[in-house]
Amino acid sequence: MYLVGPLSLRLAFRAFVVVVGVLMLAGAVNTAIVGSNGVLNRVSEDGILPEWFRKPHRRFGTSYRILNLVVALQLLTIILSRGDIFLLGEAYAFGVMSSFSMKGLAVLVLRYKEPGKREFPVPLNLQQVRALWPRQAKPALLIAAPYVTAQAAERCRTMDLYFADTAGNVYLRGPGLHLYVTGKRKAKEFATGEERKITNPAGLKLVFTLLCKPDLLNATYRQIAAAAAVALGTVGPVIAELETQGHIAPPREGDRLGRRRFLDTARLVQEWVAVYPKILRPKLNRRRFQAPLAGWTKGLDLRPHHAMWGGEVAANRLLHHLEPQTATIYAEDTPKRLIAEQRMKADAHGDVEILDKFWNPEQVPGVRDVVPPLLAYADLTATTDGRNLEAAKMIYEQYIEPALRNQP
Repeated sequence: MYLVGPLSLRLAFRAFVVVVGVLMLAGAVNTAIVGSNGVLNRVSEDGILPEWFRKPHRRFGTSYRILNLVVALQLLTIILSRGDIFLLGEAYAFGVMSSFSMKGLAVLVLRYKEPGKREFPVPLNLQQVRALWPRQAKPALLIAAPYVTAQAAERCRTMDLYFADTAGNVYLRGPGLHLYVTGKRKAKEFATGEERKITNPAGLKLVFTLLCKPDLLNATYRQIAAAAAVALGTVGPVIAELETQGHIAPPREGDRLGRRRFLDTARLVQEWVAVYPKILRPKLNRRRFQAPLAGWTKGLDLRPHHAMWGGEVAANRLLHHLEPQTATIYAEDTPKRLIAEQRMKADAHGDVEILDKFWNPEQVPGVRDVVPPLLAYADLTATTDGRNLEAAKMIYEQYIEPALRNQP
């Protein structure tokens, strides 16, 4: 019986398996009977089966004739297959796939044969929009969107759906009026986060470096790329977008040195802090561990491990105010010696978080073994902990705001 142990226990285990199997299969058979009853009732309501099948039971009120038919067919299937489990399994799989295929085909056919209002319309389905808001409805429906592609515009015109977008594409029709404009490109201010250069991972690294070291703004593109550890081709588009968004001023006419300057650094700081946790931080190869000893971060210098403190520990070192409950470490590589010394264990829910260091510490130094204040501020504001938010505000007032005021 493929088991090791006393015969009595092996027999008891086999009996247990049989009982469990019978209960599971009984539940499956009951579900099949109930489901078949519902389906055949609808088939009878549609006139495909005679109404005779839907006659209710005098005592229980159920459609007993359909139930008896389903049970008879199940018993007949078992008899004809002679209880061959493999044959029944293959027949069941074939039946399920055939059922799903027929349902999918039926939905596709109904979309064209009965294109009217649906009880559960698919979002952004133009046919359902027209069905829910007929042409004769008053006032007429106008779709306003950030951008309507040429294909969607032609579809709307065919269905007589009025639309207008921010790029200038529009379709309107009325007495003495027929306006149809399409093909205009998407407005830059409505470009998605992925299309914007300053909010992709490389752009965020570059902006972080410029915010921490504003003098680099007037360095050569090659020097900026080396300081930010990004590709040379990233610098030009990011600088151009910063100018377009009004974050930096381009060189003035007649300025032979071609010097740029920040216009509203505080706004750029807040935009970077808002986007960093969503775009760049998830790319930093986060690893979590659990440290067995409480207070292990006190007095521990991470510089020998080529790492720096972020988050709550950074706030504690900068402010001497927040008692850290979690530890965030930015390291050039996994600090194996540190992990061994502190006897950390890998734990998906641990209170120690290790992230890859994404900036060049030689170009953007921190405060001793603490990350630059801007990054500590971003780590703290990304949480919902009131203590962290208060510490983040203090870091901004004591470190970031004075630095912004001293910029040329």
